[in-house]
Amino acid sequence: MDQGVSHGFSLRKICKQRLKGVFVSLIQTNPNVTNYFLIVDQRTVKVVSAYMKLAELMELGVSAVEKLELGRKPFPKLHAIYFISPTQESIQRLLDDFKDKKNPQYGVVHIFLSNEIDQGLMQKIAQCNQLITKIASFKIVNLDFACTSDQVFTIETPEILTKAFTQQNIQQQLKEASYKLSTLLISFNKFYSFEFLYNQAENRLSEQVAKLAAARLQELLASFVKQKNEQYDNIEKEAGKITVMIIDRSYDVATPLLHDFYYQSMIYDLLDITNDIYETEVEAAGKQIKQKVIFNENDDLFNRYKYRHIIQVLEGIPSEFREFVHNNTTAKVHQGQLNNLDLNQMSEIVKTLPQYNELLAKYTLHMKLIEKSWSIFENKGLKEIGEIEQSLITGIDGSGKSISTTKIQSAVATKLMSETLDDYDKLRLILLTSIGLEMSEKDRKILTDKIKVEHQQAILNLIYLGVNPQKGGQKKSKSSNRVNDDLKKQAKHKLASACTELSRNTPLIETLVESYIESNYKKPQKFDSIIINEDGVGSKGGGKSIRKGGQLARMIQTDDSDDTINYTPKLIIFVIGGISYSEIRSLLSNQKITSSQITLVGSTHIVKPKDFCQGLIDMKTI
Repeated sequence: MDQGVSHGFSLRKICKQRLKGVFVSLIQTNPNVTNYFLIVDQRTVKVVSAYMKLAELMELGVSAVEKLELGRKPFPKLHAIYFISPTQESIQRLLDDFKDKKNPQYGVVHIFLSNEIDQGLMQKIAQCNQLITKIASFKIVNLDFACTSDQVFTIETPEILTKAFTQQNIQQQLKEASYKLSTLLISFNKFYSFEFLYNQAENRLSEQVAKLAAARLQELLASFVKQKNEQYDNIEKEAGKITVMIIDRSYDVATPLLHDFYYQSMIYDLLDITNDIYETEVEAAGKQIKQKVIFNENDDLFNRYKYRHIIQVLEGIPSEFREFVHNNTTAKVHQGQLNNLDLNQMSEIVKTLPQYNELLAKYTLHMKLIEKSWSIFENKGLKEIGEIEQSLITGIDGSGKSISTTKIQSAVATKLMSETLDDYDKLRLILLTSIGLEMSEKDRKILTDKIKVEHQQAILNLIYLGVNPQKGGQKKSKSSNRVNDDLKKQAKHKLASACTELSRNTPLIETLVESYIESNYKKPQKFDSIIINEDGVGSKGGGKSIRKGGQLARMIQTDDSDDTINYTPKLIIFVIGGISYSEIRSLLSNQKITSSQITLVGSTHIVKPKDFCQGLIDMKTI
C-alpha cells in the first residue's frame, strides 16, 4: 500500500463513488429502463477502467461497453450512455452516429462529458436535430483523470513532453491539462481553501498551468454555488487546505533516465510492461499459453513489495513462498504430505482451492519476474552502469570521493562498446553524461559517434529542458563536472546512512517537497503562489475527520466504499512532462512527506526511461 493511506484516504475510492453516483442517479431518473449501452472514447475508457470493473457496471444496468472509435451495430430502440471527452473528434463521432435519420445508432441518448465543452462544439450538438430529439440526459461529470493507485493519478496527456517544451502551439494543450487537473481538485469530499505553488522556470509552463487551473477552479466553485448542485454541499470552510505544487520536467532531467533498483521501477524499466499489463507464458493442460497479467490493487504481493529494493524482493518473495507452501494445508495435499483426511477436512480443502491457486499463481509470477529482471541486470552489466550513472549525477563515487571526469568518461566510452546494450541503453547513458558533465566538443563527439544519427538529436534537444549539451564547445579543451556541492553533500549523507551505493542520488522533487514540509510549508525559493479562499478554517493545516453523507451517498455505498470525509490538509505534487516510477516511489515511501498530510502524486503521464528518451528524440529538430 502507498504510504499515507493510514489517513483513511483513497482518491481512487472517492472517484469510484463519484462515477458510480452518475449511474445511480440515472437509474433513479429512469426506473423503467433496465438495459444501457455504455459508449466510451479512447480517453474516457481509461477513466472508467481505473475505477470500475465490468461486473460492477453490469450491476448498474450496463449490458455492454463499446468504443466510440469503432464501428458498432445499431440498436435504434436501446438507451445509450455516451461518457466521452469534449473533443472535436469525439463530438464529431457522436454526431455521425445520428447522421442517418432513418437508421440512428440508438433510441435514447444520455450524454455525460468528462469535462467542460467548448461553445462551438455545443452549438454543433444543438444543430443536430436527429440527435437533439433523442437526448434524455446531458451532464458535465468533471471527472477527467485516472488513478493508478490510491494516491497516484495521471491526466494522460503524454504529448506535452514532446510539444510543450518546444513551445509548439501549446496554449490549447496547457488549457486541456489545466482543466483536467481542476476536475481532480473538486473530487474531494470536502474542499474550500486552495493554494497553487509553481516554479519560476524560464519556459513558464508551471506558471501557465497554475493560472489556468486556478481560473477554472474558481469558475467551477462559482457554478456550484449558483446551481446549488450536489457538489455545492462539498464546499465547507472547515475543510483542510489543498496545496497543489506544480513543477515541470526541466526541474530534474536526470532522474527519469537513471536505473532504479526498486521493484516496480526496475521491472517496468527492464520488462515489456505497458499500461500495467504484462504478457507471460503459463502452462495449461501440458501446453504453454500466453496470459496477460494486470498489476493493480488486487495484487497484494505486488503492492507490498513495489517500493522495496530488489535485494529485499529477492529475499522476501521466495521466503514468503516457502512459508506459504510449508504452512498451507492445500499445498501439503498437493505434495502428498497429508493422507487419511476425513470428509470435513477434504471439504475445507476444496473450498480453499481457488484461493490457493490464485496465491500460487501470484508467487510463481513474481518469482518469474524477479528471475527475468535479474537475468537482464546481469547480462547488461547494470551494476556497473548504475555505478557510472550515480557517479555522473551525484559527482561522487561509491566511496564518497569526488569523481575524476577523465575516468568517468572513459568508463562511459567502454560501456558504449558493449554488445549487450541496445540503442536506447546507449542513448540513455550518453544523455546522463551530457547532464552530469560539461563536455568539450571533442569528448562529446567521441560518445555521440557510437549511437544512431537520429538518436543524437535527443542530446541536442536537452536544451529545451534547460541543459545545454554544447556549453563550452570549441572554447573548452577539457570536460568538467556540472554537479553542485549541495548535491554532492546530500549523496555523501545517503552513503553514510547505509543506503545502497546504487541509490545515493535523491530525486530533486523529493528534496523539494521534504524541505517544503520541514520549513512548515513556507513557499520554496523561486516559487510563486496563487491562493483561493484563504479564509478557510482548515487553510492553516488543521483538520478533523467525521462521517457524513446524503441520501445518494448512502445509496451508492458498498462494503468496501469509504464514506469518511477527511479534513486533513492535502498536498498534491503535479509534474508537467511526465513523472517516473522512481520519483513516485521516493515521494510516497518518504514518511516525512506522507505523515503530516495526505499526499497525492500526479502528472501529465507516467514516463518510463525508454519513453523519456523517445520523447526527447521526437521534440522539434533544432
